[in-house]
This record gives sequence, structure tokens and C-alpha cells, in this order.
Amino acid sequence: MKGCALWRRLAAATYDSLLILAIWFFATALWLPFTAGEAIAPGNPWYMLYLGMTAGLFFTTFWRRGGQTPGMKAWHVRMLRVDNAPLNGSSTWLHAAAAMLSLLPAGAGFWIALLRSDRRCLHDLIAKTCIIEVRQTQGDRTR
Repeated sequence: MKGCALWRRLAAATYDSLLILAIWFFATALWLPFTAGEAIAPGNPWYMLYLGMTAGLFFTTFWRRGGQTPGMKAWHVRMLRVDNAPLNGSSTWLHAAAAMLSLLPAGAGFWIALLRSDRRCLHDLIAKTCIIEVRQTQGDRTR
């Protein structure tokens, strides 16, 4: 199974990062009652974990419901398991966690896709998933 081009994945990730940023603003507003309205200390580990879990819920929820986040839908890519089994909680959470590792150092886990003929990133290999390009059909354009 051949994955989609890295630039398309990064474009979808950029789109999704803007949505995550908006969600984090809202999530921070929900966190403020626990700080009595005071500023959150920089590097607060509980707050960082909270934001990480919020982002994880965003991705895993969308991936389990059709294999696409809004950014992936806009850029016509979808996540699949390489064994063609349905995406489930463990495969989506593993993909999300491994994607965080792929960012270090300097996104090396993503750049691996440029060296592989199947275009899979490190986190795809770990989670046994693949991000593929999906062609838009006439029916999809009318929705």
C-alpha cells in the first residue's frame, strides 16, 4: 500500500494545527477555574498533559470516524490500517503518540517517508497504518 506525498500530509497537518490551536484556546478557558483565574505557570506538567490529551482526542475521534480529520478531508487523504482492519482506539492512539515522537529530532520521523518507496512515516510503521490519497468522486463534491 503506497502512501500519499509528504507535502500533502504536511498540508493537512497544518490545517489541523489551526483547529487544534482554536480548541486549545477553549480548553484553556475551561482550565482557568482550577487556577482561580490566575495565569497558568509556564511548563505546568498537568496543563501540558491536558493539552496533549485534548489534541489526542481530536485526532483519534476523527480517525475512528472515517479515518480523516478535517485537514485530511480538505487535502483528500485518509488513514487506513495496512491489514485493512477497521481503525480502533489502540491503533489511533498509537499513531498519535508515535507521531509526537516522529517530530523529534527536527521531524526526522516524517522525513523517512522521502526515503521509502511506500511513503510511510515512522509513526505509520509503528502503528501499522498508512495515509493514502483519496480521489474525490462526483458524489463527494455535492455534499
